[in-house]
Amino acid sequence: MIDLSGKVALVTGSTTGIGEATARCLAEAGAAVMVSGRHAPRGEAVARALRANGTRSAFTAVDLRGEGACEQLVARTVEQLGGLDILINNAGILFTANPPDTSNAQWLDTMAVNVSAVFYLSRAAIAHMRRAGGGVIVNVARSGASTASPITSLTAPPRARWCR
Repeated sequence: MIDLSGKVALVTGSTTGIGEATARCLAEAGAAVMVSGRHAPRGEAVARALRANGTRSAFTAVDLRGEGACEQLVARTVEQLGGLDILINNAGILFTANPPDTSNAQWLDTMAVNVSAVFYLSRAAIAHMRRAGGGVIVNVARSGASTASPITSLTAPPRARWCR
């Protein structure tokens, strides 16, 4: 196992799933961990469990749909845990509707969290990492980011006649 003693990690979307598992692994390796996500009760529980195992940990409830929120999350990590060495961009939004059924608001929310937040968080983290002499940024993407799926709403109804 890698020894991350003395390192500070920020894991977005770490209130459940892959993000939570990543936060736990980083803690087991010795890193202090900032847990973050939209669901405060779950995030507090994850951070509390990490602290119960001897990890310096905190939780920040955050909605990553804005540049300011991303910058504040990085600043809060540095302030509360004393630095930032590892950023895990794991948060993501998934709407399962087909494109014709996806609203503009859903699309904009998806792009804000899945794309823009990764940029804003990375840019803010890099400033701290440069001053500290380095760091690591990992961007997590779901398998759907690299595979296509059929758009079922574009298939013709069984009895439709499109042309003769």
